Amino acid sequence: MPDKAKGKVFPVNLSGEVYLPIKSEAERKRIPVRDYITILLDHHIKKREFAEKAWPGLTIDAVDPKNPNHIILRDKNRNFFDIWLKDNQLRCQQDESTGCCHTSFIWLIGWPIAGLLSDGLTNLT
Repeated sequence: MPDKAKGKVFPVNLSGEVYLPIKSEAERKRIPVRDYITILLDHHIKKREFAEKAWPGLTIDAVDPKNPNHIILRDKNRNFFDIWLKDNQLRCQQDESTGCCHTSFIWLIGWPIAGLLSDGLTNLT
């Protein structure tokens, strides 16, 4: 069955604090803002799809409300992993590593999402 949404245009509401930097970047790249937003969203979706293939079932479970530099991941087996940002490096407490799959997951998609979670949004990963 063909996707009926393909080729259609859907309006999106952006706040000024989101729109203005996007508009500035689009102008710098000399492309229309609507095209740049489409590129950004497509890039985000591809990163999420890649992350799901590379680390199936790994999600951000929580951001420490007392310390936004602490993210808690959960895998499909309900194991939890503490990731800390310290001295501009992500460190996995369980693996005692800065280069394990858990820190890689955060570098790829997690840190911006974690910031949204700490602002009170949920179900983003």
